Amino acid sequence: MRDIRQLTAAVEKIAVKTDETAKKLDGISERIEAVERLPAEDMRYYRRMAVSCIITGVIGTVLGAVLALILN
Repeated sequence: MRDIRQLTAAVEKIAVKTDETAKKLDGISERIEAVERLPAEDMRYYRRMAVSCIITGVIGTVLGAVLALILN
């Protein structure tokens, strides 16, 4: 009878440790996902920045050409 109680207690401890490990693993998974998202977010930012610079350059060129035609 004593062996069964010890076995039951050991199984309960294993179950608790397994739950704790699963929770820690979930936390690690969430952090990994956050780290994996960062490069994609950075790439979007730099792509928007590049497109904005190109559009600004084109608009500046067009306005400069129009002003050059008006002033001549």
